[in-house]
Amino acid sequence: MQLSKDFNFDNESTKDYAQKVCKASLIANKAIDDQRAGLCSASEVKDALNMFDMLSKSANFAACKRKAG
Repeated sequence: MQLSKDFNFDNESTKDYAQKVCKASLIANKAIDDQRAGLCSASEVKDALNMFDMLSKSANFAACKRKAG
């Protein structure tokens, strides 16, 4: 996983949470693309973005340190 190469994670739980945030990001991106194509509603996009925001904030990724280089 690329995240493991770029960031230091304190434990397996933090790494697992990072994977969930990444998945939520992909879901949000897909919802945006689907809305542009007329395949879903704005409320579905809003829900996906809210989930991503919630996970990102609770994960505290600002506290994760990038690996050198």
